[in-house]
Amino acid sequence: MFPLHLIHLNWHVKYGAKHWSWGYCSACQDYSAARVQDYTETLYLNGIIPLSRGKKGKVAHCDFCRRGLEQIWNWEGIPFADWSPSEGLAALATKCGVPETYIPTDPSADTRLHSLLSAVQKSSSLTRLSLGPFGIAGGVLAALVVTIPLAMLLFEQRIVQPQVDEFGFTMLAALISVIPGMILGALIEIALRRGSGAKARLVEAYRDYPFDLLRLEELSREYSKAVRKAVQALCDEAPSHSGPDF
Repeated sequence: MFPLHLIHLNWHVKYGAKHWSWGYCSACQDYSAARVQDYTETLYLNGIIPLSRGKKGKVAHCDFCRRGLEQIWNWEGIPFADWSPSEGLAALATKCGVPETYIPTDPSADTRLHSLLSAVQKSSSLTRLSLGPFGIAGGVLAALVVTIPLAMLLFEQRIVQPQVDEFGFTMLAALISVIPGMILGALIEIALRRGSGAKARLVEAYRDYPFDLLRLEELSREYSKAVRKAVQALCDEAPSHSGPDF
């Protein structure tokens, strides 16, 4: 799997102007605040070299679980600066002209929490993570920093006696270390991005739409280790406070 990650193509979606609207999330099985944004798709080589630009358009996401939405109350919505989750969904519904009957009444419903957990698991899976240049470059640099002095020491102490001079032996050792360094750097980057990304998603959802952490922890037992660790980190660090009025 990892050699395929070292050279890869991926579509990167760049989001532009955004505003708030109201939509129905089929995963949460309820209505929710919707983020509507302009977007442009670009094909990249290894996440840094743009190759071609794809389609442009608008996309809407559930602000709770961040899944795509198709049923939107109004694609134009209201300016992004005119509302924040701390004001509560009732305030957004009023500004969007949505009747009170469409406002969720139970932010801790199991269906909504399952939607959040499954979305976090999907986004943090190994197949969904595309590597940038930092892990690979960092792994190569670390390998060279360790290998070059070590090779010089081995040669000077005559621990090894190759058929080439010191410079040639050092360069050969450095070249051999590059591939393991790339793989190690990729592994470290995947581990760091996977854990931090899952935790960040949960922290943001809880900050904007506080829910029952004990119930979230119970439901998370059905999910991957990465999700369970992220939930535990949220439970350990989350401040005790009441959320906005729904």
